[in-house]
Amino acid sequence: MPVKKDLKEINCSLAQALAVVGDWWSLLVMRDVFLGNRRFNEIKRSLGIASNMLHRRLDDLVAAGVVTRDDSDGRPSYGLSARGMALVPPLIGILQWGDAEFAPDGPPIIFVDGRGRRLARIRLENEDGEPVDPAQLRPTVGPGANQQTRAAFAAKAAARPAAKS
Repeated sequence: MPVKKDLKEINCSLAQALAVVGDWWSLLVMRDVFLGNRRFNEIKRSLGIASNMLHRRLDDLVAAGVVTRDDSDGRPSYGLSARGMALVPPLIGILQWGDAEFAPDGPPIIFVDGRGRRLARIRLENEDGEPVDPAQLRPTVGPGANQQTRAAFAAKAAARPAAKS
């Protein structure tokens, strides 16, 4: 059996994020906690997940600082940390994609703000707040790129045909 790659070794923020929440159970556990299921049995019942699997996911999410655990009343209660709340927009983006692609009868869950207004579609914006078409995006080397990443970008740039004048 092949050895699973340690995503933490890859110089990529997506790989680092997937090392923490990259399986479907973790994302669904986070969704449930965000939806207000705070107790182990509530999450277990909602997801139909095995106890050992849920324990492992909750322990991993707490260790990663994405989910909080409060034992003050003798029964564990879970919530999203600030780090977990920062993941809500991408989760809603995935949910909206699922609504558009796989929910022919309409979305099973609709999110509204504090005044009851429906949430707009998650969209890409540039630093000036203008919408960006995903087809127009291009990757460039960032400040956290290691030497291997920089070399890969340099090789791709060298292999591209020269722009016509």
